[in-house]
Amino acid sequence: FNSKASLYRVLLCACALPAFSQWTGQEGVSCFLPAMLTTMGVTSTDVVLDMNLGIAIASGNSAAVGALFMDRFGRRKMPISCCAVLALT
Repeated sequence: FNSKASLYRVLLCACALPAFSQWTGQEGVSCFLPAMLTTMGVTSTDVVLDMNLGIAIASGNSAAVGALFMDRFGRRKMPISCCAVLALT
């Protein structure tokens, strides 16, 4: 925060992070999960709660594993390799 250039970088990161997080697809799943489950014929509230719990646990585990591997593989190699694997998948 000691120069104008660094303030612009902070502002860019603050604006880019929400935009990139929307592109991951998680927001679509969290917003439209009840509609998707109803379309598939799942109407039980217990099943919907179990699906939400499973998504939360899987997301938490993935974040923890990613955080553990970030120091080992580096900040640049991890996102590039993850994007490449997702594109191939």
